[in-house]
Amino acid sequence: MPDLTKWLWLDADIKLKTVDLLPGWCLVYHQLYDVHPDKPVSVGNCPNGDYSELFKSTLLVIEHAGTASFIDVGWGPEAELSGAFYITYYRNGNLSEPVQEISTREPDDVITLVEHVMAAHCRDQSAPE
Repeated sequence: MPDLTKWLWLDADIKLKTVDLLPGWCLVYHQLYDVHPDKPVSVGNCPNGDYSELFKSTLLVIEHAGTASFIDVGWGPEAELSGAFYITYYRNGNLSEPVQEISTREPDDVITLVEHVMAAHCRDQSAPE
């Protein structure tokens, strides 16, 4: 488990994005803050208003326990505000072949896209073979 103590100062300043999990999905890791890369904010102890450290290669991981499928959300290149969020969907524990990869610079789009991927996965699992 990563050391989250360095993030505690953010609690009062910036909130985590809300994710509505569908049945079967569970939150494994969540450090996706409600911050836009193009809109500077004053954040607690960030020196000189540098909030780029909020944009990491791993921000959100959601797993579907029944199928070992998961969704990974990150930022790349890490800590570079010119980058983008990326959403990668892996099915049945196969990390070598992502089923879907999406990128966006809009934080609100990230949640919408993650929720669409979860819903599509659930539809695929319930479809007759």
